[in-house]
Amino acid sequence: MPKANKQVIIDAIVKEIELGTTRGKIVSVFGKKCHVTERTIDRYWKTANQQHETKQDAIKKELAALDTQAAIDARKKAIMSADERKQELSAACNDLIHKIQGKKKFTFFQGGKIVQSHNGDVFMLPIDTQAKVLDTIKGILAELNKMCGDYAPAKTEVKIDAKDMVIDFRKAQ
Repeated sequence: MPKANKQVIIDAIVKEIELGTTRGKIVSVFGKKCHVTERTIDRYWKTANQQHETKQDAIKKELAALDTQAAIDARKKAIMSADERKQELSAACNDLIHKIQGKKKFTFFQGGKIVQSHNGDVFMLPIDTQAKVLDTIKGILAELNKMCGDYAPAKTEVKIDAKDMVIDFRKAQ
């Protein structure tokens, strides 16, 4: 029976390494099967381990790249766009406006107790709580105005022609 090709043996050893076969079993099986000495199998074992490590490193790099891309995608999804933030702020503002107008029932703290905003059909909201809600609405509207660019200072261009200007640095008497 002719001897097996060196690379064929190494590839077979790599497959056995991937399966978790120990060196001793590989030496005994391939020594008899391929008619090579233990020293030759040891050289092939070293080469097979190097090839196996190279494959594993390539797989690790590919997985790391996939993990990095997945993390980037997750962060992009977690970050709200400007339009989404505006929508959220608008919805919160509308909700507070409906609450303060008495169109929507809610609970609030008063004197350390949780109190309902409506007693039957009667809307009850203390003045100090109304003031806090109005301040919150004003803050939300201010943030929305900043995001939209409303109330931004108008840009003006000022040019000064200094050719004919004379500056006198003498003290006035």
